[in-house]
Amino acid sequence: MIYPFLVVHNASSGNWKLNVIIPLVMSIVCLVLAIIAPFAYDDQKKASEGKKDKSDNAVQAEIDAAKAAMLVKPNKFIVFLVMFYAFLCMAIMYGAQQYTKAFGLSVCGLSEIQAAGMTSIYTIGSICAVLFWAFMMAKLKWNPLKVVLIDSICTAVALAGVLFIHQVAIIYIAIAMLGFFAAGGALQTGLAVVQL
Repeated sequence: MIYPFLVVHNASSGNWKLNVIIPLVMSIVCLVLAIIAPFAYDDQKKASEGKKDKSDNAVQAEIDAAKAAMLVKPNKFIVFLVMFYAFLCMAIMYGAQQYTKAFGLSVCGLSEIQAAGMTSIYTIGSICAVLFWAFMMAKLKWNPLKVVLIDSICTAVALAGVLFIHQVAIIYIAIAMLGFFAAGGALQTGLAVVQL
């Protein structure tokens, strides 16, 4: 969230290498955590290690459960629509993330630091959405398709706001909405729907 501000500060003070070093260190930390973090699958594997006879039955039960979850194989048109939806979500998310600062500079006439703030607002919206929609779907049992519909409509409203209303306050609200509904909402929920 504060990284865009650090990028601007480091670039203006001549320390541009820090803008590469910080993500590099964060990537290494993520890699180390991924290596040492226990996963539920690992716990299940450890619990069943002494039970070689039952392991074949467990694997078959897992396969049967996966087959039962997919009652009807989707046709090619449905698969195409899902893939196209995923592509659109990624394009909106990536485009908004990459273009937000440039949009703030060129269209809104913001300073470098204010434009970097727009990227932070986008990120905050995305993080809030992941937490919010996880709660709505897990605790309140909202259907993910309902969430995807809400996210898609609100993403379109946010993009229309950016396109037609060039007031800075509205742009900030629309950027927060894009982070919330496009990146944190539609993308994450779309992944959940695809995995169902």
